[in-house]
Amino acid sequence: MKIALVCPRYGIDAAGGAAIHVEWLAQHVKDAGFDVEVLTTCAKDHFGWENYYPEGEEDVEGIRVRKFKVDERNTITFLKIQNRIIAGERVSYEDQLTWAKESVNSNSMYRYIERESGDYDYFIFIPYMFGTTINGSKVCPDKSILIPTLHDEIYAYLEIFKEMFQRFRGIMFSTPPEMELGKRLYELGDEKTALVALGFDERKEVSPERFRTRYELRDNFCLYAGRREGGKNTPLLVNYFNMYKRYNESNLKLVLIGSGEVSIPDGCEEDIVDLGYVSVEDKYDAHAAASFLCQPSVNESLSIAMMESWLAGVPVLVHDGCAVTRFHSQKSNGGLYFGNYFEFEECLNFFSSNPGLGRRMGANGKRYVEENYSWDKVVERFKNALVKFG
Repeated sequence: MKIALVCPRYGIDAAGGAAIHVEWLAQHVKDAGFDVEVLTTCAKDHFGWENYYPEGEEDVEGIRVRKFKVDERNTITFLKIQNRIIAGERVSYEDQLTWAKESVNSNSMYRYIERESGDYDYFIFIPYMFGTTINGSKVCPDKSILIPTLHDEIYAYLEIFKEMFQRFRGIMFSTPPEMELGKRLYELGDEKTALVALGFDERKEVSPERFRTRYELRDNFCLYAGRREGGKNTPLLVNYFNMYKRYNESNLKLVLIGSGEVSIPDGCEEDIVDLGYVSVEDKYDAHAAASFLCQPSVNESLSIAMMESWLAGVPVLVHDGCAVTRFHSQKSNGGLYFGNYFEFEECLNFFSSNPGLGRRMGANGKRYVEENYSWDKVVERFKNALVKFG
């Protein structure tokens, strides 16, 4: 069976959960015997969607990647409509279509899909919110499947997305809460939906001590791993931790790793350690060295950081406002969740005062990942979904 994964960005420079999802899925379904290609754009980042990489084909770790040029776009028009969407204003269906048109698009990619559609069994689009998915899926809807990475966010309520979700042959969701949201918003029947998700492998060669020595960290610390931006609630975490240090006598530190800018309050520089973007080795070592991970985002469809923390045997703290991460925590008994500062403070004090219970929660989380998100099980669910949608 030949499939094409269609995404706005692909490669090691493309940070973000959806980009990682495509890379990992491509490798593992290829190993399972599928003929896999990736169709993507020449863009490097999601800020201007400018053409950066050369157009054409290349081999990336055994995967054929076809890069297509991004179309010229009117960013002023796009941002005007997007700002209205974010503000919660009523945006007409015609303006929604214009917003999608001025998103990241590639007509050369769409022409390729139309011209070569007979050579592929399925085109699998990821994620839901970009022009490459909105408009690319119109070309060959009978062969199009969506991995949405859907969040309960304002964009998800646009009319164009109900139309788009219903157009797909099938939808592969990552978690039950994500699937419940999709069914509710877009009136999807069981025949069009399946739980597939993403798989995770335990890292065998991790060293907490190596991380502590490299970065001269001796105190216990809470880890944040991921993009540092408002959409991931990083400012809230920094603010809450700053308040915690003001009101509690504790040696606990907050360590931040990942891409993006972060503003550390004056006087808290020794307690909040910003390491920026670190190597893969350092990332996994950091997970193993942490007392617990804090995932404050309310916009998650799976949460890679949680799974990686649990595989290291480390518990997690998540935001009560995120149905997906709260679901994971409750289902696994591997973490706690907070809805306001006072609950955040109590959770930090609990982890600091009960390291043994924290380790047991981390072990619960590890077992949960192994039982539900091993690659063998994910690939089997992937195969079953294609049979169901076939």
